[in-house]
Amino acid sequence: MTKITFADRVVSYLPQLRDKLRMAHLPDSPKRYVKKSLNSAALYAALFTILFFLVLQKARLSKFLLAPIFIMIFILFFQYSLIKIKAKIKKREHDIDREVVFVGRYMLVKLYSGRPLLNALIETADSRGIASKYIKEIVDDIGTGTPIENALNKAALYSPSDKLRKILFHINN
Repeated sequence: MTKITFADRVVSYLPQLRDKLRMAHLPDSPKRYVKKSLNSAALYAALFTILFFLVLQKARLSKFLLAPIFIMIFILFFQYSLIKIKAKIKKREHDIDREVVFVGRYMLVKLYSGRPLLNALIETADSRGIASKYIKEIVDDIGTGTPIENALNKAALYSPSDKLRKILFHINN
């Protein structure tokens, strides 16, 4: 019988965390990321609670305020760790969107010139930029044995950029 931890319960309330971690390009599993976030939130909450203890002691206020302060700070820091994922996704989306037009045109020229799809993807992956790194991940997936259609579908599913997702959808079709 496996023991269900607090981190497992938190992960069960965050069903989209796995997809968001993948979009943000973070290598952690949802359980591991939640454990790290809970540990850091507890550490920061304890440090801030000590700080508030000193303030409350100096102001001669009730020490019973420390428990709600700890809980509030703990929740805030845990929420901050979840917001960091969204910020990383937005940053990747912005970086890819800046270059996606050039990557799309480059691939279109290669495909219209008669290159096979795989060769066009490989040549696009060899160029510079964030978007080409994303195409390189698709090429690496194909290199590990994933069929081209599945690799493009998976890349479109986990792409932080809607524009790149549309390009990959049209290339796949």
